[in-house]
Order: sequence, then structure tokens, then C-alpha cells
Amino acid sequence: MMLAILAGLLTGFFLGLTGAGGSILTLPALILLVGLAPHDAVAATLVSVLLTALTGIVPHVTAGHVRLRAGAALLAGSAPAALVGGYLGRDLPEPLLMTAFGCLMVWVAWRMWRKDHDAPRPRASTRRLVLLGAGVGLLSGTLGLGGGFLIVPALAGPGGLAMQEVAGTAMALVAANAGAGLVGALARLPDVPWHLVLPFVAASLVGGQVGSRMTARLPARQIARVFAVVVVVVGAEVLWTWIPRLLPLA
Repeated sequence: MMLAILAGLLTGFFLGLTGAGGSILTLPALILLVGLAPHDAVAATLVSVLLTALTGIVPHVTAGHVRLRAGAALLAGSAPAALVGGYLGRDLPEPLLMTAFGCLMVWVAWRMWRKDHDAPRPRASTRRLVLLGAGVGLLSGTLGLGGGFLIVPALAGPGGLAMQEVAGTAMALVAANAGAGLVGALARLPDVPWHLVLPFVAASLVGGQVGSRMTARLPARQIARVFAVVVVVVGAEVLWTWIPRLLPLA
């Protein structure tokens, strides 16, 4: 139980700090540490990320870090696609679901590490942000993610936002995507062992508050690279665990 609480604190902290990482760390934590089955963990992850994002966004709003234009464009594409993804994800074989998740983690970590997050970038057009949002939303709902770990590269690259603005704007979109994805996963909620999950969620809420308040105090590149290291380590563990189980499906 203490290990699950510690994991909840860390995942909530990264979600609050970067606007990403909550779901990409929460899903494997609920499977590896709490012992949930992957599809139950997807539903529990969406609940945890939604609550953590809703509470963690308050300091970002107060600091003026939420950029509505870029956020609204991504949301227009991501929310409907996340609803579709939530239904699609229920029928995927668990080894395929988790292997795809691990591959995505490694790719995102590489992208976050190599980008210069302190350099200014041109703003993307609204149309391009809507299309990016659709891709983010589909993956979010299918894999049980809030989408922050995909939204952050989109806002920091094509979106052209500073890292502090990325964190606040991504947090708002994470909450919207997690809520939309949860609609498609509602049938799974009664099967979730909430007596194990709720301590994790409570710890995640506390961690999210701490991370949100630290965003403005750390350099953008440092935030991004610490996040990248954590994500690639967890992604490697996911692939090590699930690739052997994928082979019988071939």
C-alpha cells in the first residue's frame, strides 16, 4: 500500500509539473504496483488523471499559464476522437494494448529529450492544431490516457508556447480528454478494486498540487529532460513485460 501511495505522489507530481506524465506513469503503476488487470487499470487511470488535472490546474490558472486559443484548437480535435478511442480500446488484446503503449512512451521520451524547450518557436495555425488534437485524442481514449504526454510536445513544438504555458494549457486539455475517454470506459468502473485504487488517487491529488506550484521555479529544459528519463525507464519496463506475451498472438 505504501508503494502505491508513493507511486501516486510521483505520478501526480509529474502531471502537475509538466502537464504530462500523469497517465503515462499512472497506467503502468496501477498494473505493476497495485496489481490491476490492464483494462481495469485503463478505467482507473482515466478517473485518477481527471481528478488530478482538475485540482492541479488551479495554480496554473492563477499564474496565467493557460493559453485558450491553442488549447481550444487542440480540444476541438481531441475530445471527439478520445470518445471514439475509449470504445475502441475495450476490444484490443491486452498484450497489443500494452506493447503499443510502451513503444509510444519511448518515442515521446526521445522527442522531449532532443527538443530545445527554451528556444522560441513560431505559432501553429488553428487548422494544424485541430488535426494534431484529433490524433492525440484518439490515442488518449484508446490507451486510457489523459493525453498530456502527447499534448505537451504538440504545444511546445507546433504550438509555440513556453514550457510554463504548455504545462497549464496541457493540464486543461488532459482533464477534457480524460473525461471524454472515461465515457467510453464507464462499463469497466464497477469491476475496478477501488479499495486499492483510492489511496493511489488521493496521493496523486497531493502530488499534483506540489508539481503545479513548482513549474515556474525550474528551467524548461530541466523539466522536459527529467520527464523524458522517467518516461523512457517506465516504457522499457512495460515493453520488457509485455512483448513476450504479444508473441503468441502472432
